[in-house]
Amino acid sequence: MRISLESSVAKSVVLLVVGGLLLPYSIVALSRYRSARLAENNDKASLERVVAMEPGDAEYRERLGRYALYVDQDAPAALKHYKIAAGLNSFSARNWLGVAHSELILGDDRAALSAINEALTVDPRTPAVATA
Repeated sequence: MRISLESSVAKSVVLLVVGGLLLPYSIVALSRYRSARLAENNDKASLERVVAMEPGDAEYRERLGRYALYVDQDAPAALKHYKIAAGLNSFSARNWLGVAHSELILGDDRAALSAINEALTVDPRTPAVATA
């Protein structure tokens, strides 16, 4: 079926409809692009800003937890970020291993073992998980 767009009103309506459909997608894509570019800096301020921009992205939360654990050596802050990441994406063994590592540093062996079991449930065949 062909639609005739000979009149300027019809062309304007089609342009507005197509623009209205593309605008939300473009805004989301631009936001994700900006977040990814900012996260490439790998410093604390950038990662915190990315987490504020994309609060539902588990990967950025996990990276902030890793930064807190290994660079800042702040296990309580790392545990907070890892737990949020595990809550956002419970199918990531990396998130659960971060929780386990933080719990071990904080001295809670039972919680660490529980997190390791979660990681093994999620991904039992990856060597890093199987040897944890």
